[in-house]
Amino acid sequence: MHSTVFMIEDMENDPELERQYKSAPLVIGMGAAVLAAGVVLLILHIMK
Repeated sequence: MHSTVFMIEDMENDPELERQYKSAPLVIGMGAAVLAAGVVLLILHIMK
């Protein structure tokens, strides 16, 4: 009767979704590292 209940249950058992949640911190960390490198390079370029 309640299709949303079944959707949530299916999402919890989805291995692809679980893999995405496990890789999320790695992707966020890589993004932060690239952002930090960009800021450092921008500062160095401005100070020339």
